[in-house]
Amino acid sequence: MLSVRLKNQGSSAYKPEIYGKSIIIERHFSKSGASGFKIKNAKEKIVSTRKSYLEDITDAFALQLDNPMNVLTQDMARQFLNHSSPQDKYKFFVKGTQLEALDHDYRLLQESIDQIESHISTRREDKDNYLKIYEEAQKRLERAENLRGIQEKINKYRRQMAWSQVIAEERVSPQASLASFY
Repeated sequence: MLSVRLKNQGSSAYKPEIYGKSIIIERHFSKSGASGFKIKNAKEKIVSTRKSYLEDITDAFALQLDNPMNVLTQDMARQFLNHSSPQDKYKFFVKGTQLEALDHDYRLLQESIDQIESHISTRREDKDNYLKIYEEAQKRLERAENLRGIQEKINKYRRQMAWSQVIAEERVSPQASLASFY
């Protein structure tokens, strides 16, 4: 078991109403290789066993646990500098200054930008296709409205023709039309 006690006081304290004046983080290891966390408050009451809580705490305190510069003692640093290759020193520098994480973030952002640009390109093509479909539909609508107008004229002329036949029949035999009416 490994236990670390973090001071949790002052203006930068992390959730002092929950943890109090200190945060205790315990990590348990088993022979099988499994491990787990216990995050406790100042009264040693377990608050959580979830790794996400630990990540929130390390973020709040700006702790970089995977940064090798946080754990090198002076003797280890001297030994490392004297016995390591230039490549090892460069890797150490990149990791210690978080350039590695920054490079990773830039790559993720570039992938995201590429996906967005691809999506925009696809949408532009879709927009052009939809615009063509819209224009064709507008032309069909205009033709349908013209046909509707023509059909209305045809119906109007049919009614006029029917009435003109009635009028013509009445002129030919006004008495017959009155007789047939009654």
